[in-house]
Amino acid sequence: ASWVVTRARTAVRPPLLSMGVVRACAASADVVVIGGGVIGMSAAYHLSRTDPTRRITIIERGQLGNGATHKSAGMMVSLSGCPYKIRMASDTLRDIKTLGRLGIDVGFHQVGTLRVAATKQRAAELANEVRLAQEAGVEVEWPIDAVRAAYLAPYLDIGKPATEAEGDDSGQMVATAAFVPGDGWVDPTLLAQGYLHGARRHSETIELRSNTAAESVISDRSNGRVRGVGLVDGTTIECDSVVDAAGMWAGMLQVRSVDGVTYRGGGLSLPMTPTRSHYFITHHEPKSFPPTMPNVIVPDARFYTRPEAAGAMVIGLQEKESISGDVRTLGAFGNEAAGKRVGGGVGAKVDSVAAHDAAEASSAEAEELLLEMSGDIERFLADGVLERLEIPHYIAGWTTYTPDGKYHIGDLTGGNYRGPKGLFVASGCNGSGLSSAGGYGRIVAELVGEVGGGGPGVEGGGGDAGAGGNCGDDGTYHAEREAFDPTRFLITDFFAEPFRRFCAASRGKKFRRSDLD
Repeated sequence: ASWVVTRARTAVRPPLLSMGVVRACAASADVVVIGGGVIGMSAAYHLSRTDPTRRITIIERGQLGNGATHKSAGMMVSLSGCPYKIRMASDTLRDIKTLGRLGIDVGFHQVGTLRVAATKQRAAELANEVRLAQEAGVEVEWPIDAVRAAYLAPYLDIGKPATEAEGDDSGQMVATAAFVPGDGWVDPTLLAQGYLHGARRHSETIELRSNTAAESVISDRSNGRVRGVGLVDGTTIECDSVVDAAGMWAGMLQVRSVDGVTYRGGGLSLPMTPTRSHYFITHHEPKSFPPTMPNVIVPDARFYTRPEAAGAMVIGLQEKESISGDVRTLGAFGNEAAGKRVGGGVGAKVDSVAAHDAAEASSAEAEELLLEMSGDIERFLADGVLERLEIPHYIAGWTTYTPDGKYHIGDLTGGNYRGPKGLFVASGCNGSGLSSAGGYGRIVAELVGEVGGGGPGVEGGGGDAGAGGNCGDDGTYHAEREAFDPTRFLITDFFAEPFRRFCAASRGKKFRRSDLD
């Protein structure tokens, strides 16, 4: 194999497009969304669908989608051991179809996902995930044997002799898999742009401010409500609600009172940690890796693959111990090398692109990781596939992980936060933000509607009207809120090294939960 790894990120993503302000900047809004990634754009889209008259301002310290969204592998995966995440993935796929009906192409390739189980334990987990998905209305082909798996992904061979730990009584792998034909992969930047275009189709009061950094949420302590967002240039956008979708910097947002007193000057300090996610891209070999082959996830060997449109293959790896970072130093202008910490604020001295580039391992480290895991990977590949691979490209970035693998979506009025009413967090995506972006947006729109007195209303504007509304009487609505409540942890020092290691370990369990994108 030829594994001379370079850093040619342009091989994966087209140049980022500037989609800045197209009208005069407003001094006020109903809702301010902080963060121009796919989750923030989804929030704006769903907020516009639930109320087309709602004035929404999105602020992004760089360009749309140039943070974690830009580095995402782009996989859309439905299977999960968490029923709420299955529903959220369905939300995203539904949004993609709705945007398509509006003539908005987000680069979605419906190739399906093949998830492999090579041990009895994984087979039992997979059976449970299939059951949950089918109960949610997701089409799943199950079970699939080695012959069918090889037909779907010709480079795959899950019928090889197993190790003692993997084998059943016959000495062979369990060799079972599930195929979800509705899954696929998407261009992350195009999806973020698509959500923005979709929001503007529903509403004429959507404003995107690129190269604009937030510093604080301003609250009125007399009534405990949000009053606006303070920007690093000293100006303020007055608003009734704030959606903090600033990715790994979401917890750095300060809270100030209208009289200028800062009472959360160190930031919101959310219970999550930036953790490195990375993947490799092979050379172009359309005959071996046709663009129509499915995503493949193999938890027992801790790797996944997906096709690239030009006939290459993306290979994602998960080390046993993932690397985490301190959000207070990542991407800080002139501070990173010295290890100095940036104070509160989402963007005063932070370069998002530089921060994510800092996650990249050296070429030597990347090759070492490939070599270390090649034995496990080879056991699931057809003979000769690994030997002829050329892997010239390596991509890495930071993704926020939480200790329990659950998202952070909700307000900060509870727990130790006692934040202002009208401030909502949409972060802690655990590497699945792309797959769950539609669900993030749906939940945010419901929460903002409740604070505004409208309740968790039904979305309009398409053939799937009502798909993003209240869950009804099945208990899902309240259970979803409880599961993703950002105040559910009692720990206070979320920057401590033990806590960071705890979050990084959550990524080590991710493939066993099948919650990846």
